[in-house]
Amino acid sequence: MDTTDIALLVLAGVVLANTIAQFFYAKRAERTYKSGVPAPSLIISVRVEVQNRQQLTVEQAQKWCADAIFIEADLWVAWEAGEKEIVPALWDLFLLRKT
Repeated sequence: MDTTDIALLVLAGVVLANTIAQFFYAKRAERTYKSGVPAPSLIISVRVEVQNRQQLTVEQAQKWCADAIFIEADLWVAWEAGEKEIVPALWDLFLLRKT
C-alpha cells in the first residue's frame, strides 16, 4: 500500500463518518420537532372549545386564538387546515393563554 491508497482510505472513512452523522442528526431533529406538533384535528378541537365557551363564530374564535399568541388569523387557519405546522412553543403558549 502506498500513500495514495492510504489517503483514499482516510478520505472514504471521513465521507462515511460524515454521512452517518448527518443521518442521525436529521433523525434527531425530526423526532424533536415532530414530537411536540399537534395534529390539525387537535388544533380545531381546542378552537371549538374556545368558540363554545365564549359563544363566538368560527372566524371570531380563530381570530381570538390567533390574537392570544400574537399571530395573524390566516396562520391559525393554515394550522387548522394542516397546510403549515404549528411551532411547539406557540402551541404551549396558546394552551396556557386559553384558560
